[in-house]
Parts: sequence; C-alpha cells; structure tokens
Amino acid sequence: MYITTKQVKQYLSITSTTDDALIDALIPVAQHWFEVETGRLFEVTADTTRYFDADFRGSQLFFDEDLAQAPTTVTNGDGTVLTAAQYVLEPRNSWPKYAITLRSDAGVSWTYSTYWEQAISITGRWGFCITPPQDIVQGVRRMVAWLYKQKDSQIFSATSTPEFGQISVPQGIPKDISLLAKRYRKAL
Repeated sequence: MYITTKQVKQYLSITSTTDDALIDALIPVAQHWFEVETGRLFEVTADTTRYFDADFRGSQLFFDEDLAQAPTTVTNGDGTVLTAAQYVLEPRNSWPKYAITLRSDAGVSWTYSTYWEQAISITGRWGFCITPPQDIVQGVRRMVAWLYKQKDSQIFSATSTPEFGQISVPQGIPKDISLLAKRYRKAL
C-alpha cells in the first residue's frame, strides 16, 4: 500500500483506534481508484514477465504497460536473449518506458520460431514507477480521508436548509483528487 493507517490518522488528527479497521479497508479502495482512473501502477515491487506478438515489421515493439526500469531480460521469439547493447528503450530520456527499439547496428530483428503469438517475452518492473510519487501518495491519503468522512455524511443526495436559502448537492470525488489523477492518466 502507498500509505499506512497511521499516516491517514495523522492527516485526519485521529488519535483513537476505533476506526482503524475502516481506514485499513479504505486504503486499498483509494489506491485502486487511482490505479483504475490513471491506468497505471505506482508501486512495483517485483519483476514480472509480459509477452508480446512477433507478428509485425520494424524494429520497434510497443508495450501494453509502463516499464518502470530497465528490463531484467528481453527474450526474442526464437529464444535468443538480447543484451542491453542491442536495444534502446523509449522514450530515451525519461521514465516510464513505453517501447523498445532494436539498434540498427545490433544485427537482430524481432522474430519467432514456432508461433508468432506471444513469442517475445520481457521480464521487468511493469508499472509507472518503483516507488509512488509523493503527490500520488498525498492524493491517496486525501482520497482515504474523503472516503472516511463520507461515513458521517447525509444519506440523501441533496440537502436543503430553507431558513438559509441553501441547497447542497454532493459533488462526488473532490476536484483536486480528480485533477491529480487526470495529470497521470495514461494516453491510450
């Protein structure tokens, strides 16, 4: 998890342990909301392997997920393990990476032996980053706090106070949280 119950309680100025179970339950909900809303994982703790088709022409292979750091292993469809000197990652000067390009001087091309479907495998840290950015951590903390406060909100979708001439309509996810998620949203 990006944050702890203790961090949320400090943010909300809560000292009792009465609602710890509720806060514990809300943390993965808030984190999942950010991941779904952005289409990204913001914390990757282990290598996994993803497979790609070799049914294309050209030297560039686009990923279906972000790659947070250089891959551990790149295996061509014929079983050949490529060295880091045989490819470059795209974009060249920033992270996360979205593609791998075979170097023109490497003398290799994407290929396969038996079947082209999922012939190429790349093992690495698939996600936006290894450790979540601090603004995402704060966004998750803020989302947990907002969700926590919903337990005390009105049951009705609109409330009115006629003596003050006010009608209150809930606005949904707070705008600062939505804007933060929008900034990190993966382009399709």
